[in-house]
Amino acid sequence: MQTMGSNVDSVLGSPSALLATISATVWCLTTYHYHHRHEKYQDAMIIGAVGAGAAAGLLLRLDGTSVLLGIVPWCVFAAMLISTFWSANVG
Repeated sequence: MQTMGSNVDSVLGSPSALLATISATVWCLTTYHYHHRHEKYQDAMIIGAVGAGAAAGLLLRLDGTSVLLGIVPWCVFAAMLISTFWSANVG
């Protein structure tokens, strides 16, 4: 079984793959955020999720690369989904 660190290391072995992955992720998240810019709490949820992801990484004693590439993108994705459902159902 591989750990998160070994998965990150395999991506970091190819700088072009890392650049393509980060670029695609940023493009998708930026487009989604732009199209849902009317959601009132989206920015606060994203900032809170990134902070929670960074705190979880510190508690798990992960290095910065693992947190940045392994935890934070999933936290941002989850925050955007929660914000979308929150806006549609609650406010």
